[in-house]
Amino acid sequence: MRLEDNDLIFSIKLSRPIAEAVGVSVYIFGYRQDRPFQEMPKLHIKFGAIEHQVLDQNNLLPIGVIKVERNLKEIKIWVPLDLLGNPQRILTSADTYLGTVPLDWVSWRVLEISN
Repeated sequence: MRLEDNDLIFSIKLSRPIAEAVGVSVYIFGYRQDRPFQEMPKLHIKFGAIEHQVLDQNNLLPIGVIKVERNLKEIKIWVPLDLLGNPQRILTSADTYLGTVPLDWVSWRVLEISN
């Protein structure tokens, strides 16, 4: 995970390609000291074998709000900081699952954004 210009860039390495019944979820939450946390964007990006969806607090967003590049064993995601409410901090996690059964997860991490 890194910042480049006004984009937060995630790179996710997979041990194997995403199978038809397997999903990958990436969670990206913005935080600002001057706004209530419940009002800040909370993105959930769901990846299937072929497609992905972007949700903000369960509201489906247009696919073009983020940039995604995928190959069989890697997913790169570009998220504009303004989509996250120009946060001071970013909270992020990811997991993989088979149907409703969790397979693997990444613990929550906090990224401080410099002013």
